[in-house]
Amino acid sequence: MADKSGIEQTHEHYAFGYRRVSSLKQSYERQTKALRDSGIADDRIYEDKISGKFKTRPGLDALLKAARRGDTITVSSLDRLGRTVIRNDVGGRLLCSQYSASR
Repeated sequence: MADKSGIEQTHEHYAFGYRRVSSLKQSYERQTKALRDSGIADDRIYEDKISGKFKTRPGLDALLKAARRGDTITVSSLDRLGRTVIRNDVGGRLLCSQYSASR
């Protein structure tokens, strides 16, 4: 089936989640609950245990590779994408421009 632009859609739309904690001592528990409550399947939740000050996020990079146009990406809060307002603004714009961002 073609979308409004006439492009043939070749896959179902999926809901993905992303969670991040800053240290090995922290737990994903609260974020996992929020993602599950939003209907995200465990096998579609990507994660990083890394400080927000680092630009490299292997889990987030893998998520962005897996997600396609029309998919939904959910984060429990925008600060999980980065530490600074500027980085979150850029990250939010990236997600909104490439994907259907949720929350």
